[in-house]
Amino acid sequence: MPIEAEQAIGILSELLARIPMVRQAKRDGVEVKMFLNDVDVALRNMFGENSVHIVTARRISFRPARFSADELARSLAFSSGLNSVEALIRSSISEVRQFWDVREAAEVGVGYYEGLVCENAHKVARRTFGNHAEGTEYCDQCGAKAHCQCPSCRKMIRGGEVPATIDNRRNASADDKTWPLPWYCYACGQAYPWTQRKIDAAQQLVDELEELTTFEREGLKTSIPDLMSQTPNSDLAAIRWRQAIGKVSAISQQILVKLLADIAAESIKKALGI
Repeated sequence: MPIEAEQAIGILSELLARIPMVRQAKRDGVEVKMFLNDVDVALRNMFGENSVHIVTARRISFRPARFSADELARSLAFSSGLNSVEALIRSSISEVRQFWDVREAAEVGVGYYEGLVCENAHKVARRTFGNHAEGTEYCDQCGAKAHCQCPSCRKMIRGGEVPATIDNRRNASADDKTWPLPWYCYACGQAYPWTQRKIDAAQQLVDELEELTTFEREGLKTSIPDLMSQTPNSDLAAIRWRQAIGKVSAISQQILVKLLADIAAESIKKALGI
């Protein structure tokens, strides 16, 4: 952890250590005011004026300038007020630790959310780095088993990059489904469960295209993996599928275009005008 993070945690920890003394001096409004002012300054320096910590501080009447010493002491009602301040400081320490853990992870190339994807390729959710869930859950769209780890090597599934700043990371919703769906594991190269299901379903669809010859259908089926990611054979795959679309009925054309929109890499879709 860098020096600035250690210093921030040190300052917040010192403030925590002062809370018992502030409790004992609860009738000394000046002591309370000095303590809250120090907390206020520390949070502003670490998180900025519009931080959620500052907003929370205001919510618990945490602005010393508004009160005389006696009014301040009464407003805190010490039993609940100082408990709220203590919780706020502890959450701030946790925020600093988590932020720098993510920053350091990003610097070595692993700054990603954990993605949760079902076997039918629905993006279920994503989780913050360092908070990976064990095992699997189930999709709320289709009920299929969902995975947060590669079944082959147990490495986490990447659910998009983690923003580099605290505010941006906080604003990145766990419900965000715009992150790119991976087809293959970055660690072991194996196809994810939904990838093989997509390939199998596409091949079965091709088998139903009676307008095409057996040779043409086999060519389409073998080229499906080359549609899903950029390979040396991707251009050949695009040509085969463009020719096939021109030979089949209007209904079959719509089905094939929908399939390509679902599984093809962006460069392939662009080449096919989809």
